Amino acid sequence: MAMAYLVEIDAYVPAAWITGADGVGLLADPGTALATEPRVETLRFSSGLGFMSRPDDRPPNAYYEPRVSVPFNFERLIFTDGTSAGAADTGYGEIELVNPDGELDFLAECGLDGRQVRLLHGDEAGPLADFELVFVGTVTQPEFSWRRVVLPVRDRAEELRKAIQQNVYAGSNQGPAGVEGTADDLKDKGKPLTFGRCRNVPATCVNGSTLVFQIHDGPVAAIPAVYDRGLAMAATTDYPTVAALTAAAFAAGQYATCLAMGLFRLWSRPDGAVTADVDGDATGGVLAGSVAAVIRRIALTRAGLAEADMDRAAFEALEAANPALVGYFQDGGSKAEINDVFDALCASIGAWWCFDRLGRLTVGRLEAPAGEPLATLTPVELLDSGDGLEILPAHDLADGTPVYRVSLDYQRNWSRQDDNDLAGGVADERRAWLAEDLRTVAATDASIRAVHLLAPELTVETLLDDAEAARAEADRLLALHGAARLRLVLPVKCEYARGLDLGNVIAVRIARFGLSGGRLFVVIGMTEEYETGRVTLEVVG
Repeated sequence: MAMAYLVEIDAYVPAAWITGADGVGLLADPGTALATEPRVETLRFSSGLGFMSRPDDRPPNAYYEPRVSVPFNFERLIFTDGTSAGAADTGYGEIELVNPDGELDFLAECGLDGRQVRLLHGDEAGPLADFELVFVGTVTQPEFSWRRVVLPVRDRAEELRKAIQQNVYAGSNQGPAGVEGTADDLKDKGKPLTFGRCRNVPATCVNGSTLVFQIHDGPVAAIPAVYDRGLAMAATTDYPTVAALTAAAFAAGQYATCLAMGLFRLWSRPDGAVTADVDGDATGGVLAGSVAAVIRRIALTRAGLAEADMDRAAFEALEAANPALVGYFQDGGSKAEINDVFDALCASIGAWWCFDRLGRLTVGRLEAPAGEPLATLTPVELLDSGDGLEILPAHDLADGTPVYRVSLDYQRNWSRQDDNDLAGGVADERRAWLAEDLRTVAATDASIRAVHLLAPELTVETLLDDAEAARAEADRLLALHGAARLRLVLPVKCEYARGLDLGNVIAVRIARFGLSGGRLFVVIGMTEEYETGRVTLEVVG
């Protein structure tokens, strides 16, 4: 049985190539009519001698041109090297197509960057339906030489390297009418975003005539407090529409809300900075408050992903592991990208995010490995190039020495104010809170320094809101990073890594480093070389 790789690439193709301007007609499946307008086409290539789908396949009679030289090399890490939370290291690799005849030169005129690529593997004599979908990712700009075309491939995280906020104020207010600001103040400035529970966020005045302020571009769950120079105002009524909010009558020192639009209104002109406590985005009538829930909400409402793009089981598992409230806010001047927001959220609970092989957004949390391993690796499965196994530092800091103390920051003040910013009636306790950006809890185990004299302190900045949740996470991180860990690089044959993915638990049993009886590890990195049939696993345990 001869195996083949199939590559499918979505491409924006100019009309001249679709209509076969040079008489070649490269893009048409046999027997199909050529289009005359530019459109997105699926380009198909194969390894080996080429492949034709069967009449009853979907799509039928589709020809995969024999151009694939190097089917796929791909590397992914759950975390940026040297860290253990948050910052996913985007997967990258390449597919190489042979082009000695120049028939693929047309790709230089196609729009490939940002388009989806799919890699399939199966019996070249079998039906297309029997091919296994190995990977779904994104192509960047192709690289050309005289004899080949190299397609740089990224996982779908590349799609999230865009600003989380695309909406801006129109600047279209007409006196008391409108909540879009004017050409003189807000026009073309971004709208604020609030997810989860955020405290003391700076409010944006969207109509100076009616004293309407905005704290989120969309519906919010609650605005439990509004402050003028640090003094709390009295809440009144929530109104369903902007018109109702604008027409409402109440008293000085009070505020009314339109939660459906992320707005509130004051009756009297404020003396200074206006801030608010907010339970943020409530799309669908539900507050997204945990790390898992906020990432999912952003993915579905801001990143352009659909339910089918989500690893639902993974999100449910992370929610169960840590449902604690977090908060993320950005004002209209922020250009934060979605991937960076996901990193900050995940770093709050020692979690990670990435796209799996099938292009689904997935999440997990780094924990000490436990449970039944998906695979057991011994010297039989491991490939030894002569230098043995590579051992890397296992912890976040320096040389991987276990930490003796974890300091964890939480409950961010999104608008720090000193005494000069505050009204005279603000209580001392409130003043102290407003003067600091963050609160801090710490977990310490001095006994670790009795063994490791150079044991360092780990400092973690989070978006957690609650003190107890922060303390629990600090304790968890100390237990995880205060213990001696082993981080290995394990080269194996492809067949022994089949079915493994990032976050999976495996066992390693070798006659070194205390592993003769077997030990559990978590897969945190994978380098897959489909041409050589080699997979290099990076694991920690």
